[in-house]
This record gives sequence, structure tokens and C-alpha cells, in this order.
Amino acid sequence: KRLALITNYRSGLPQSGERSRGLIVRDMVTHSDGITVGLQQLQNQQYAYAGFNLLTGYLTDKFYYFSNRNTSGVLPLQPGLYALGNAFLDTPWPKAQRGKNCLKTLMKLPHDLLIEALLTLLADTTPAAEAELPDTGIGLEKEKWLSSIFIVGEVYGTRCSSVILRDKQGQITFLERTYNHRRQIIQDVVLSI
Repeated sequence: KRLALITNYRSGLPQSGERSRGLIVRDMVTHSDGITVGLQQLQNQQYAYAGFNLLTGYLTDKFYYFSNRNTSGVLPLQPGLYALGNAFLDTPWPKAQRGKNCLKTLMKLPHDLLIEALLTLLADTTPAAEAELPDTGIGLEKEKWLSSIFIVGEVYGTRCSSVILRDKQGQITFLERTYNHRRQIIQDVVLSI
């Protein structure tokens, strides 16, 4: 059971690449020789893509982080709590820090309350204070608009929020909530693996 998640790496105006970053996710979860071989091949092709961050691994075992915008290569992740947005892993952007701090508290909730609490966290539209905003070259107004955990917009914004939980018995629950551009819930999909 493999998982791959990708974000764009934000630095200035949106970039385009020779290949779609969506192919990275597909390749990681379907590569016939496994994730580590897939990551080696991705490193060799990394400049064919616009800037990205990738979290990938096996739901029952190891996870890895890789970005084509830094030189540290593939980073095996140790058990712990991480935050990832549109900068490098654990960059202390306000929404990443807020999410990470809230997650520490929410992890103490019982399983039946945890999923909805996590979805509520992911639906947070609170913008960061201007003094806390990063400067990625897109201007103050856009930095503020993109600073909330949940981004609301007609053309660009959050369309899905996903929660993946693995309990102590190894049971995996996946929930994805889909929204329209007005932040109204369209549907929830729940899978148990």
C-alpha cells in the first residue's frame, strides 16, 4: 500500500515544466520496482518538472521526502510530526506551524472524534498576520490570500481535504472531503483499508 503526495514549490510566479507533476504521484504508486527505485529515477528526471515537494512511502512502513528545489536529495523520514506546504519540509510558514501545533493537540482525541476535528482544521480560513507572511515574490495581497490552511477562490483554491489515519492495529482510514469554489461540501468519500 503506497502513498504519494505532492505540492508545488512556490517561488515567484507559477512555473511550468516539461512534464506534469501529477505524473510523479502516479509513478510513485505504480512503479513496478518500488518507491526507492522510483525515487532514484525521479532524481535523474527532476528538472523536467516545475518546482515540487514530494512525500511518498508505504502506509505500513517508510516514508521519504524529496524536493527538486534543494540539494539534499531523498530524505528518509523518521517517526515524528512534520509540516509541508509550498516550501521545504518543516519551513515555519504560519499555516504550516498552525497546522502542526493544532495536530499535536488533536492527536490526543479518540479516533471517532479525530477525523472530523482534522477536517475542521483543514477547513481553517484564518489568514496569517502580515508580519508573519513569507516573501515568495508574488506580492503581499497574494501572500495573505494564500496564507490560510484552506484557500478560498473562484479559480484557484482548496478543492479537497484528505485525512489518512492508521490505528495501532494497522487499520487505515482514508477520508476525502470535496468542496466547490464557495467552500460548500460536495461529497465525502470514506475508505477503510
